[in-house]
Amino acid sequence: MMVPHVTTEAGRSVKLRFDDDRVEVRPVSEARQRAVRACAGGLLLGFGLAAVAVNAGDRGITGLDLALWVAVGVAVLAAAGGAVWWFLVDRRDRRHPGEMIATSSVSDARSTAEAGQVTVSLQLADGAERSFSAVGHSGALLSAAFSRLLTVSGPPAA
Repeated sequence: MMVPHVTTEAGRSVKLRFDDDRVEVRPVSEARQRAVRACAGGLLLGFGLAAVAVNAGDRGITGLDLALWVAVGVAVLAAAGGAVWWFLVDRRDRRHPGEMIATSSVSDARSTAEAGQVTVSLQLADGAERSFSAVGHSGALLSAAFSRLLTVSGPPAA
């Protein structure tokens, strides 16, 4: 199970991937987030300019429609550049393995919910403490995934 949009105690964005006996903590780079914003921004700008260009052509404003269509082309190229940038950064991030937290290394865990934010704090066997926070649906997934991961199974049914 993958839980996106999680923040660590240091304020870094991470993705958590849960397996049967461990959780992998993968950082989300700032460059990846900027690339997504550049791609989405270019697409939105391109669509907005295209709508204005169509109306300028319908109104008979000469020259403006051509200039706007050129601007649309530039915005779409910027969006394509953002998409390529995101793809390259994503590939680079996937090559680096994330930090693994094994179930056996967790000595204590607690979960709190305040103002719509769920925080799960883990006390590790080596004395270190890790904390993960998320809001909304990601917060519910975070709490449920750690609960499922750290639940001690009872004795087998007879």
